[in-house]
Amino acid sequence: MNDNQFLIYDRETNSRTTSYRVGDFIIPAPTYIPEVKNVEDIRALLRYSSAIAKGNPVMVPAHRWSKLMSDSRVQSLSKGLDLIGNFVKQHPIYLYDPPELYKYALGAELYGYALKGVGIKKFEKVLIDEKDVDKAIGLLPEFFRPFVQKQLESIQRKLGIETGKSERPRVEHAWLDEKINEAYAPYVYGLANEALKMPNAILIPPVPPLIPSSDDAYFERVISSNRMAYLACEKASMNAEFGLRDQRRVVYPYYHLYLDWSIADQGNRGINIERIGDMLEEELSFGAYAGVAVTIIGYENSTKGRSFQKIEHFITQIVNICSQYYLPIILPRSEWFGLALTDLEIQGFGSLLNGKARYMPKGGKSYNPDDKYGKTPLIEKCYEMNRSEVLMYIRRFGQMPSVNGLLDKIPEEVLDNPALYREAFSKPTRFLIHMEEALRIRKEKTKGIIEPAKLYLSRSENGHLKDGYA
Repeated sequence: MNDNQFLIYDRETNSRTTSYRVGDFIIPAPTYIPEVKNVEDIRALLRYSSAIAKGNPVMVPAHRWSKLMSDSRVQSLSKGLDLIGNFVKQHPIYLYDPPELYKYALGAELYGYALKGVGIKKFEKVLIDEKDVDKAIGLLPEFFRPFVQKQLESIQRKLGIETGKSERPRVEHAWLDEKINEAYAPYVYGLANEALKMPNAILIPPVPPLIPSSDDAYFERVISSNRMAYLACEKASMNAEFGLRDQRRVVYPYYHLYLDWSIADQGNRGINIERIGDMLEEELSFGAYAGVAVTIIGYENSTKGRSFQKIEHFITQIVNICSQYYLPIILPRSEWFGLALTDLEIQGFGSLLNGKARYMPKGGKSYNPDDKYGKTPLIEKCYEMNRSEVLMYIRRFGQMPSVNGLLDKIPEEVLDNPALYREAFSKPTRFLIHMEEALRIRKEKTKGIIEPAKLYLSRSENGHLKDGYA
């Protein structure tokens, strides 16, 4: 296999299946890639690490990952063993900044992420008590400052500071701020160096969102951002120390696209799939990328108008382009929609462990006591249940469906403890179920079954995908 060949057509199955390379690992596809957000997610993965296949990738918040790994709540679970160190050795890591932080007004989520969870109170105190906006913004890393600045008024209002304005923030406009020109390259270079600290890591760079009406400035920023990530990885790798067997450590980026689903439904004007395809084909020949990541906004909306087949058409075009360069394609934040698209030979699909499509604003009240326990997916039925529904299911059938490594009943000590319920039950259920689904799809492909994901979902009770989504 060529060193630059990251997509592999499996000989033992006569190319019915594919695998892909991340560092030293050859990973059977399709693969479910769980996405970590916080300490609770890491603890959930570590609790069930023995049930996760060696080499199964994990996606983590790029800027905050090093801080999360060193958190005392993670270290306390190790009980003297280096669980997180061993986990990182056994699983490739995708460094991925949540792209919605640079699109939506997420306020506390954004500056909390920028500060890695440290110094949040100081930031807020400067705004509230000192009323010194410039000083507060100066506490943030340079790359994050324009994005916080664009939503500063809404941040101030949530902190109880009267601004006299109520403008709707357009956070994505920060991508066109001149300060990003200066701050982006050092930022992704820092992420590349973080990736080099791990044995098998990939950088998925932050990029601006594209919608059909996006002007050329955003389109060009997508190109320049990915190019800078490629150059940053190249520079970091050149500067890296030699590793084992006198081989220099190398980190590669994935080419990242962050798109609204409506682009697949777009005609000849504006940003459309043809233009994106042409751009991608040209850019993949320019730099050394290890794959392509496509984050799509609004999968559910595409099924409401029976337009999911247009997303299928778009993904087929991307897959065809990637295959020319022997590059895998993964779909973060896609969950069962991504599972459906494994029929089109994508290599990986993922989701946040809380089942949300993206990071959500902090705050807000819920009047349903079940909400704090999170949602639990159900294999084969392919829908999610709240805690009360889970208990009803167990009363009716005696236990949850059998999945390798998964508890089929809820331990008593977990039942009335929301944090422990999420960490020890609902989140592990999510990633172990999706890993099992990916394994089943691969097995069906080896048998020569055509569109096994569509067959699997057609038997489900998933309201968006059960009817063939055509």
